[in-house]
Amino acid sequence: MGFSLPDMWVWDAWYYKHGDLTHMFFLKAPKSVGDPDQRHFYASVGHATSTDFVTWDYHGTAIAPSEGPAWDDMTIWTGCVVENPQGGFVLFYTGTSRADRAHVQRIGAATSDDLFNWTRVGTEPALEADPNFYGKLGDEGVADEACRDPWVFQVEGDARWHMLFTAYGKHDVLKENGVIGYAISDDLFTWTQQPAMFDMKIGQELEVPETFEVNGTWYLAFSRWSWGAPKSHEDAIGHKIASGTYYLRSEEGPLGPWTLTDTKGLLTDSDEKIYVARKVTLPDGRDALIAFNNSDGNGSFPGTLTDPIAFDQDEDGRLILAAPNSNMKSA
Repeated sequence: MGFSLPDMWVWDAWYYKHGDLTHMFFLKAPKSVGDPDQRHFYASVGHATSTDFVTWDYHGTAIAPSEGPAWDDMTIWTGCVVENPQGGFVLFYTGTSRADRAHVQRIGAATSDDLFNWTRVGTEPALEADPNFYGKLGDEGVADEACRDPWVFQVEGDARWHMLFTAYGKHDVLKENGVIGYAISDDLFTWTQQPAMFDMKIGQELEVPETFEVNGTWYLAFSRWSWGAPKSHEDAIGHKIASGTYYLRSEEGPLGPWTLTDTKGLLTDSDEKIYVARKVTLPDGRDALIAFNNSDGNGSFPGTLTDPIAFDQDEDGRLILAAPNSNMKSA
């Protein structure tokens, strides 16, 4: 059984390995809320550590909403962690405010010397959607002002930092308007937004982007819901979209260009039992995914994480599960 907390729902998680410990940061909300669909409005970031991805030590809350009024005084959502070359670590996270009733998402940063104790960077967000490139609240084809799920990384030979994030584009059709946003920084704290990294009208929301490399091929993973798939995309690929984690491929590096060559995805489920799979490297060197359990098959939200699910690369560069997951029904 994967990670769980007795009095909390747990969902989106991200990972950072430092020494022998893997630090897991994850969204959590109290079950006392009653309705799991309302958990998003009570979310904070939890922290746990492990050496084997099986046994976890829980360390409580890493980041909680600010004391209001503030841009992040309502909820804290999904982020990532990187090491700062100048010392310490930076946790990027998504915040929403009570003033906006969580309809506007922005990205902020916090720093730490030890990965356990975090201090916010200033009182303003590091990033919010730039109207030159991304949809804003009130625009046609925009449900909420998306600027969330930051994924920050460097490219070999390039001193700059790169950020991918979930955003809306400038299209009028909601289900064709999900894009993967892109920004660059010289110092990790001042960001300049760029045109979307990926914009091909394949979904309403392309969530939790993440890049990784396997045997020289680069992949950009993201998650999407079946209800957000445009009919135009399903007609083009000849099948229905299942909810779950999909990926793009590039032979040129972590900045693309990206192509969607496997329309069935990597970890998808027509019954929406799992969502947001993140890559981890197991102690034996295997690549694996950990997702959150979204449905128990009877309409209830478990609010737990899966055990690691190993995956591999076939001879054509396609990503495949190394072993079937008996708890899933593939699309």
